[in-house]
Amino acid sequence: MLLNKNFLIKLSVILAFLFLLSKVQIVSADSRPDWAAEQYSKISEINLKPGETTKIKVGFYNRGAYNWRNTGKNYVSLYTYNPKYHASKLAAESWMSSSHIVKLKDSLAGPNSKGYFEFEIKAPSKTGTYTETFALAAENKAWVQNGQFTITVKVSNSAEVDEKGNIEAETEENAFLNPPKIEMEKVDYAAMKLSLVKPLKLNFGEDQIISLLFLNQGKQDWASRSIVLNNVSLAGVNTNASFANYSWLETNKVIENSDSLVKKGQTEIYTIPLTAPEQAGIFTLHFSLLVDGQKIEGGNFDLPVTVIDPNPITETAATTLIDDPRVRIGLFTTEEPMEFISTFDYSLQNNKNLELTKIVPGTKVYLSYNETNKQYVASWGEQKIISENPLRLAPLDTNAYFTLSNHELLARWGNNVNYNEFRDTLEIRWAEKTGYTWLINELDMENYLKGMAEESDSSPKEFLKAMAVAERSYAYYYLKNPGKHIAGGFDLDADYDQVYRGYVREKISPNAVAAVDETWGTVATYNGLPVDTPYFARSNGKTKSAKIVWGADKPWLQPVATPYDKGMTQWGHGVGISARDALYRAKNGANWDDILKYYYTGIELQRMY
Repeated sequence: MLLNKNFLIKLSVILAFLFLLSKVQIVSADSRPDWAAEQYSKISEINLKPGETTKIKVGFYNRGAYNWRNTGKNYVSLYTYNPKYHASKLAAESWMSSSHIVKLKDSLAGPNSKGYFEFEIKAPSKTGTYTETFALAAENKAWVQNGQFTITVKVSNSAEVDEKGNIEAETEENAFLNPPKIEMEKVDYAAMKLSLVKPLKLNFGEDQIISLLFLNQGKQDWASRSIVLNNVSLAGVNTNASFANYSWLETNKVIENSDSLVKKGQTEIYTIPLTAPEQAGIFTLHFSLLVDGQKIEGGNFDLPVTVIDPNPITETAATTLIDDPRVRIGLFTTEEPMEFISTFDYSLQNNKNLELTKIVPGTKVYLSYNETNKQYVASWGEQKIISENPLRLAPLDTNAYFTLSNHELLARWGNNVNYNEFRDTLEIRWAEKTGYTWLINELDMENYLKGMAEESDSSPKEFLKAMAVAERSYAYYYLKNPGKHIAGGFDLDADYDQVYRGYVREKISPNAVAAVDETWGTVATYNGLPVDTPYFARSNGKTKSAKIVWGADKPWLQPVATPYDKGMTQWGHGVGISARDALYRAKNGANWDDILKYYYTGIELQRMY
């Protein structure tokens, strides 16, 4: 039986198409790399005199799938490159180390958002042309793809020349600011500290853990390694104040490790638990990394610690009802003027609540900080107000909200949702101690909780109520025990403490909002005092104690079984509520208060306002 000619032609076309299709690689629309960048600001050749310092600002788009942050274990920062981690001749005193330059300026740069890096360079004392390559890196993760850039610095015209025509030798101070490069296989034992040591602020008896990453830069492998405390100074004078933790091996020996070798070119992390003394003051702890019992080049490091009298809340104060407290949330850092608009009546004030002018609803107002002139600027239309004090936009109704027209923070689950609306007062503030300009949202505690984005709105009601109380308790504790973000001028960070997304999140989360209302003012207490209530995504079948994870023995943060997490991989620190386990408990009939009392041992639930 003969086949129809037209049918044969059609069949041939289909087969050819299928053959071609088999050769085509189908690429997912979301196949972008985890960590990638695209530079959008260019740096021209820089001309400096010997020893002169200048500031550089460079910007990148985040073209990867992950958020960029400037804190946490995977913070994004700049390192020297080609070769990696080399000591730069352009290093300035403000650098984290001679090879580690600076962290991301912004607290958060999401996918397709801009991120800034701002740092100083210092010209060497010798004239000439210097070229330096830098690269973005996600700490403990990866180098950022396409995150490399190169600067060229020409140094000329001011160095004094001796009779032999040599450039004047660097002073001891200049040598410190421009440390010599330690070549691999030139020094027997040498280390480079790759972690930034941040100053700590602790209350009497408070426990804290810090972790430091060291690189073996010598030609010999490290066998036995230990961290020792050489001495403690108070205002520059040696003191007997003890920061020894119960886990220390000796009064001055923190840890020791000889399980395996740290070979040349390898790194190792050292964890140092501390316990603050019952003595207030500004201390400096002087540590050393020892190899085979001996100090090595680059192994010394100092840790500044401020110890304060916590002045604990009395039981009477804890049991007295107050008004819905006000809380200040650090939303994000910005280098650009922010554009605000609101349909509500509001005024422009300074941070002393002095009204500067009223703003007509619907007017676009720009707020910014000029770091050069140390001035805050508000502008709208042809009008402008300049102030030496932080500026605030304060509505007459605390339930009113502002839209940030030039701010984009898209929901991960839908690009049509932009978290750019915030209730109540907004303030722009330059934090001199940290070098960042912050946008701060000041509002009532309950409105803050309604803008949380820690859980799905489709979760069981009892789970949402338990989480509302945990989130309120966490915020209330740090409101009553300030200091965590005192340098920034706010109480809590919108990303690193609890994820807060403002009024847009509130509008799309009616169930979570109802859970906040139904538990209004309720917080967890232990012995009548408010306590911190951490939580995390899921465990591996059992939560952890605060003492194991953070070195702080807190009786309400003890390990408990989490059977609904059994066989799972742990996500998070493991202390307090396991969200997954708690969600399944709620699905199976557990009440919100029973859920809280299960994970937080021995607590009571108390109405504070």
